[in-house]
Amino acid sequence: MRRSISVVVLAFISFARPAGGQSAADSAFQRGDFVVAAAAYEQIVARDTSNGAAWFGLAASDQATGNLTRAREALGHARALNYRPVAVRYRLARIYAREGKSAQAIAMLDTAAVMAGGGFTKQQVDAEKDFDSIRNDPALTKLLDRLVAMRYPCRSMPEAHQFDFWIGQWDVTPWSGIVAGPPGFNDVHAILESCVVFENWRAGGGGEGKSFNYYDTNLSKWRQVWRDDAGSSLDYTGEFRDGAMRFTGWTLNAQGKRVEQKLTFTPYGKDTVRQTFEASNDGGKTWSVTFDGRYVRRK
Repeated sequence: MRRSISVVVLAFISFARPAGGQSAADSAFQRGDFVVAAAAYEQIVARDTSNGAAWFGLAASDQATGNLTRAREALGHARALNYRPVAVRYRLARIYAREGKSAQAIAMLDTAAVMAGGGFTKQQVDAEKDFDSIRNDPALTKLLDRLVAMRYPCRSMPEAHQFDFWIGQWDVTPWSGIVAGPPGFNDVHAILESCVVFENWRAGGGGEGKSFNYYDTNLSKWRQVWRDDAGSSLDYTGEFRDGAMRFTGWTLNAQGKRVEQKLTFTPYGKDTVRQTFEASNDGGKTWSVTFDGRYVRRK
């Protein structure tokens, strides 16, 4: 699971807790007694100028009480100590915005965004009242658009949309048109911000299966991972080539022998897709079609 850096960037202050004054200062901060907290942190940094956590706590306390000049100075000390570099810059951006320094605020946000790799979100910036003074600045809009692209790369990644032609609700019958039983049904939709094409298959005669289909940026290939209620599984890699999505992989037959497989999805206009399974029992020398299906989009 990917844990967002925003937890580090924007969570309420959580400081290292050496004995004595810092613990009391942290407690005052946590209960919202920022005047007491600021005084306590000020005493700490007077004794130990290398305490980045205390400088940060002093800045946050002063920021809460409106003492922006000293808050900015304290963040300068924390920044020099390389203490929580993204959080320091994010707070500096908030202070600059409150001071009406639009260019400095956006530049500092931009630097924080680059360092965090998109670790804080557009929604978090939108919710922060300190940025109200620069809300309509085109430079901020551009930065927030970049944050969205960083946070949700699949939305704009061309490769992630190569299989979009399969998204929809489909009745599935043999491509030949000879229907021996009720059609199958496939509900295919995009999930996880367009990072996965999720298949939900139900056979006409009973039986269900699901697959995750996604562009794997580690492999620069598409993947399909399938599992059904009969215990069958597939794990293919593929690519969109020559107008079709083409997967290859292998399974073991009942005798434990490896069977090479090809799975191809070919769009015919926007409302018809042909799905073809092929298998080879001789290492790919010869191939036989094991399934040839016609997908017709439900209206």
